Amino acid sequence: MTSIRNGWALAFTGGLCMVAGCGGAAPPTQSQTDAVAAVRSADELGSSSTPVAAYQLELARGELTQAEQAMHDGHNEQARDLLERAKADAELAMALRREDQARGTAARAHEQIDQLRTDEGVPTSSPTLVTAPAGTESHTTTTTTVTTAPAAQ
Repeated sequence: MTSIRNGWALAFTGGLCMVAGCGGAAPPTQSQTDAVAAVRSADELGSSSTPVAAYQLELARGELTQAEQAMHDGHNEQARDLLERAKADAELAMALRREDQARGTAARAHEQIDQLRTDEGVPTSSPTLVTAPAGTESHTTTTTTVTTAPAAQ
């Protein structure tokens, strides 16, 4: 009788351990939703057209795939970590894409300024490189000369 009770107790304890081990953490559905949304946003922003952003976007997609597999296998903590990394990589891809867009906008603005100055006869500013003669201690200095035209009256 005692061995039967011990057997049932052991089976019950083992069953509890299995349930606790396999389902210890709830599936990270909110993290998955957030990560998928971040990847979609990065994709819609055009992150694939900026090389460094495209790399981060591909990392995020790979981490999403790994997280889905981990969730399928019941490894919810690992899945949560992968989903957080996927979201972070997707957000980094968006930031890198926005930086690239801002640099392009700034470059076009500088070109327009230079064109306006040329149209008005004002020379554009261009850096002049001055270097020390050979055989001396070398320091490089850059100077910029800007000439402005008097205001029209």
